[in-house]
Amino acid sequence: MISNINDITNIAINKGGVFSLLILKDQRIASCSGDRAIRIFNSKTFKMEIEIIEHSLQINFIAQLKNENLISCSSDETIKIYKLFDNNSYKVEQTLNEHKLYVNKVIELNNNCLASSSYDRTIIIWEKNENENYINKWIIDEGYYVDNILEINEHIFVYNNWNKDLIFFDYVNCKEIKIIKNVHCSHYNQSFLKLNENVLLVGGLDFIYIIDLINYSILKQVNILDRAYCLNNLKENIIVVSEGTNLKFYKYVNEDLILIYEKKNIHNQNIIYIIKINERTIMTASYDSLIKIINLA
Repeated sequence: MISNINDITNIAINKGGVFSLLILKDQRIASCSGDRAIRIFNSKTFKMEIEIIEHSLQINFIAQLKNENLISCSSDETIKIYKLFDNNSYKVEQTLNEHKLYVNKVIELNNNCLASSSYDRTIIIWEKNENENYINKWIIDEGYYVDNILEINEHIFVYNNWNKDLIFFDYVNCKEIKIIKNVHCSHYNQSFLKLNENVLLVGGLDFIYIIDLINYSILKQVNILDRAYCLNNLKENIIVVSEGTNLKFYKYVNEDLILIYEKKNIHNQNIIYIIKINERTIMTASYDSLIKIINLA
């Protein structure tokens, strides 16, 4: 059980906020930020080893593909894929530029296609051609700004739009499965958390929504004081949530979230991403341009 925070260490980033964090397969840590940079840190010393600047505007999200290449998406309307070389360095291999506004998130699907969400009101599904380059396979014309997207099983992803819709989509058969109305999601890339095969947690402006993945329905709305920007699973049924500048730790019990510990003012501005290093160490990223290493008691 979480009862205290023992220690907090700061890693300073230049400027512009830190929008996403990632533990790479070689255990190094990657970040992306508003100053257009991807930075890769040593996981033991937390010293920066690589800085990559290829986008012309802020980078909204980074991920690592199954082949260990990196992928990023940006407010410059592009997605970039970086090839991993033997010396653990990266170089841009391909740029995808068919979105017409900010690209908020890109994920690799179970079928090895990519899915990207954008403020141009579309989701694009990308597949590889015979030359192993990604090409536009088809487009979901959503009609509203699209924020977050998360694959929840081998053929379904969930996404939210600015019409307060939570949409479950079968990307194999190209059809909507269910739309849940009036889910006011936070507009950030870690506002969805698949807790288990049956439960999805969604961070919102006034609630954390507990979603039944069997019937695609709301089980409960848990009241919160501030919007839930990001959620992560610390260990079995223990959830860490950022609410503004604060961290809150909840236990999931009987289709409800029970607050067990809270630490206020971890950052000076809103916390927008959390990753778990282990059960006793997390990292947080914020608009204040800091990454913080937090040791839990």
